[in-house]
Amino acid sequence: MIFYTENWKLKTDIAELRTKNIRLNQRNKELDKLNKELTLKSEKLSRDVSELQNDNGILTQINTDFGDENDELTWKVKELNTKLE
Repeated sequence: MIFYTENWKLKTDIAELRTKNIRLNQRNKELDKLNKELTLKSEKLSRDVSELQNDNGILTQINTDFGDENDELTWKVKELNTKLE
């Protein structure tokens, strides 16, 4: 009788473990899918940041060029005002 009880308990444990294994495999597939999605999003964000940094460098140079031109024009206006006085 003890053998039958132990055998039944082991069969129950095996069934529970199989069910748990199925659930864990399903969860693992879900997490793999999420991981792939997040990896793609992360790669896109990295490319976007790189593009924005490049754009920022270009705009900084344009701003510097305009600032230099503004300084030159301001100096010329002052020079012309001095001549007109």
